[in-house]
Amino acid sequence: MAPYLVELDPEDPYTGRILELAWGNAWGIFMRVGANARLRHHLKGFLRVRDEQGRFMLFRYYDPRVLRQYLPTCRYDELKTVFGPIRQFIVEGEQPSQLLEFSLSGLQLNQRRHTLSVLAEEPGSSASSSAGAIR
Repeated sequence: MAPYLVELDPEDPYTGRILELAWGNAWGIFMRVGANARLRHHLKGFLRVRDEQGRFMLFRYYDPRVLRQYLPTCRYDELKTVFGPIRQFIVEGEQPSQLLEFSLSGLQLNQRRHTLSVLAEEPGSSASSSAGAIR
């Protein structure tokens, strides 16, 4: 249940395998960050939050079902804090065929929705039957 921070290389074949297993199963979120980002340090501060009565609670920001509901409710100062060195959050939508991108532009949160299509494996093709493409 604890979050793990893993750097994924788009060229590594294991990245595709991780995406196949994770996507649609709420395994986690994906982020694009700038070079030299102190991501672990930044994210560590979001694990525990206080409620209105001052009690500590676990904030499961790393669950795509939580993050995709939370970000649109934030004020700009909250978004700036959450984004920090993160340029973009990428999460699965309510349907596994949906990909949601969240980014900051000026004072506003941008949300883009993409539909993923499954590429069918054709004889003699090197495409995997579970590879996804953005349309």
